[in-house]
Amino acid sequence: MNRRAITYIIFFSVFIISCQKYSKYNSISDFPKDLQAHLKEVVDGGILFYEYRDLDSMITDNELLRLTKSEHPLLRVYALSRIFERPSMEHFDLMMSHLDDTALVNVDRGEFGIRQVFVSDYMLEEGKWKSYESRNKTMEEVLKNHNYLLSAFDIPEKMELNETHLPYIRKIVNGFASHEGTIRFGRFGSFERILYTLASFQKEEDIQLVVQAMDYQLYRLGKTSFLLMRFFPDARYLQLLKKYALKYFNFNEESEIGDCINTIASYKNEESRKILEQLIEMDLKENKAIGYTLCAAILANECELYKKLRKEITPYMANKTFFIITPLPLKLSRYPIENAKDPEPIEWYN
Repeated sequence: MNRRAITYIIFFSVFIISCQKYSKYNSISDFPKDLQAHLKEVVDGGILFYEYRDLDSMITDNELLRLTKSEHPLLRVYALSRIFERPSMEHFDLMMSHLDDTALVNVDRGEFGIRQVFVSDYMLEEGKWKSYESRNKTMEEVLKNHNYLLSAFDIPEKMELNETHLPYIRKIVNGFASHEGTIRFGRFGSFERILYTLASFQKEEDIQLVVQAMDYQLYRLGKTSFLLMRFFPDARYLQLLKKYALKYFNFNEESEIGDCINTIASYKNEESRKILEQLIEMDLKENKAIGYTLCAAILANECELYKKLRKEITPYMANKTFFIITPLPLKLSRYPIENAKDPEPIEWYN
C-alpha cells in the first residue's frame, strides 16, 4: 500500500469519527415544527430566562430528553433545568452523564444581573437528589473527575472529606492561579473553603502550598482564611498574617483586619507579641490612640506574654464596650429541606 493510499485512509477515518462525534447533537430542525419557533427564541435571546411558559407547557418528556443533546448549549441547559422539575423523569443518571458539559451560557439572575456559567455547573445548581448519599456520589464524581467545575468549590461545605480526597483537593489548589481572569477565579471566597479543608489535614507538604495560594491573593483574604490560620497554627501562617496586618492596618479597620489581628493574637507566642507591639506603635503614630481592634484582640487572647501589652492598652479602653466573640471551626453546612415530601428533596445547597 503506497503512502497516498494510507493518507486517504487516515483522512476518511478522522472524518467518519468526527461525524460520529457530532451526530449525537440534535438541531432545532429535528424537532416538531410547533416547537421550532420557541426553541429558536431561546437561542436568539442569548440568555436563559426563568420562564418560557408556552414552551414549558408544550414540550414533552421525550423532547426534553432529546434537547439535552442539542447543538445549542442554551437549549441543553434549558432542557436540563426543566427535567428536574418533572418527577416523572429519571434525573440521577442523566446528571452524571452531563458533568463534562463545559459550554458557557448566560443565565438571568433577576436583580443580580446576568451570570456566565458552565452548563454542568448550572445543572448541578438546579439538580435534585433522593438522598444525601446519592448527592454525595455526584459530588465524589465532580471532585475526582470534574474538579475544574465551579461546583467543586462547594463540596467541602456539603460533604465529609478524608485523606483519599487529598490528591484532588491539591489539584484544585495548584490549578487555581492558572484561571486568573476567568469566572472560576472570581470565586475566591469559595476557594478559601478548599484551602481550609486542605490545611485541616495538617500535612507538612501542604502547608507551603496553602501559604502560596493565600499570599498570591493576599488582598482577597476573608474570614475563612483567618479561621484556617487560627485553628491550624503554623509559623509560616503567622508570617503571612504579619504581612497582611502591616500592609492593610488602618485600611480596613472594620472587617478583615480585625479577623487578622485577632488571629495573630491567638498564637500567644513571642513572635505574635512582637507583631502586636509593632501594630500598637503604628496605631499610636497614626491615630495618637490604640484602636478598638487591637484592644479587643489582646483582651480576647489574654496570656502571660501579653501582660505588658495589656498595660499599654488600658488607658485607651475607657468608655468602650468590648464584645469578645470566640471563633468556631468551620463545619458542614446544611440548610433545612424545604419540602420533605418531594421524591427528590435534596438540592445542591441543602
